[in-house]
Amino acid sequence: MLAAKGGLDPSTAVEVLNASSGRSWSSENRFQQAVLSGKPAGALIGSACKDLRLALEEAAEGGVSVDIITEATRFWVNAANQLGPDEDIASALSSLENKAGVYLSRGL
Repeated sequence: MLAAKGGLDPSTAVEVLNASSGRSWSSENRFQQAVLSGKPAGALIGSACKDLRLALEEAAEGGVSVDIITEATRFWVNAANQLGPDEDIASALSSLENKAGVYLSRGL
């Protein structure tokens, strides 16, 4: 979103990301499929909530601070409450796009 808001084409931003140390399976596979095309990602919001909850539980048991996981959990729980846990995770993108005023799957 930040790159698109700054005027960089979202597809170019993904290419740059994938040519750098920021490359990941998600950036190579999900960005093009779900973020840039608007197609379903193939994962449910409820599953993301469950996975993050388990990570938070493990961190708490180990006495590890995981602020970023806490923030991610807050986002996905809010998405589950607004959209429903059985919605594809790609559907949560629209709330981020609306906040930023940038629509990645449709360009700027």
